[in-house]
Amino acid sequence: MATACSTTCDKTAGCESCHSDSTTCLNCRAGFAWLGATGQKCKLCGDGKGTAVDTTDKLETETTDEICGTTCGLGCNVCTGTATECVNCRAGYFWAGSNTCTLCSSQKGKATDTTDRNGDSADTMATACSTGCTKASGCEARLQVARADQPDLLTV
Repeated sequence: MATACSTTCDKTAGCESCHSDSTTCLNCRAGFAWLGATGQKCKLCGDGKGTAVDTTDKLETETTDEICGTTCGLGCNVCTGTATECVNCRAGYFWAGSNTCTLCSSQKGKATDTTDRNGDSADTMATACSTGCTKASGCEARLQVARADQPDLLTV
């Protein structure tokens, strides 16, 4: 007798359900947008946006790319279909586990997360918030952003 659903989908591919190769998607995880039936792929939502987990087979109904329609809040860089449930964290916030991001403090900060953190164990502030800032700059937490014209991080 065959084992049903024995393939674990590749987290980085964004699949909630997948084919046996683990990266060809049938639908998407929270925070990932469906890229259409042709490619059968999912893409992590852009900064400040999110989407809920898909619960249906996208090949049965969706043939076009979807958008990430939820505007994220409370430290989320990418969120689920709920603005306060994070998939990863924006600059100056660290992954606290359980879909939450916590503001760095003690004149420390960090860059924006660029991968799906859902399911990862919590980071500690001491480990995640390793970029220092000075009291003279007036910051409590430091944000780091990448500028298109300067590949190095710019601290603000």
